[in-house]
Amino acid sequence: MKILKNIFLVCCALFLLQSCIVSSKPNIDFFSKSKYDSEDAKFASFNVPLFLAKPYIKKALREEGESEAAIAMVKKVSKIKMMTVANGSEKMLKDYANYLKDKLRRLGNNKTRW
Repeated sequence: MKILKNIFLVCCALFLLQSCIVSSKPNIDFFSKSKYDSEDAKFASFNVPLFLAKPYIKKALREEGESEAAIAMVKKVSKIKMMTVANGSEKMLKDYANYLKDKLRRLGNNKTRW
């Protein structure tokens, strides 16, 4: 009976963590349509399970003193993707940071409701 219980728990864990798919390709337009030579750079992107990420995000927002309305918006998050870049040039990484800031600014200026 213990073995059956352990097999069931492992299957449940695998089902919950199936979204942690790791990819070594850059999935962002900045890198695919870029003027930079990214052959030396190494990319890793993966989906973060929401049941693991949401509590950390809420805790970080509370520590920063954000409003409860901002914390409540975390419930509407449906997908979190993390990407790392290693061995990239400094100029490429700075331009990538600016690209992300501009993209967030455009999302913030979008007047549609989520």
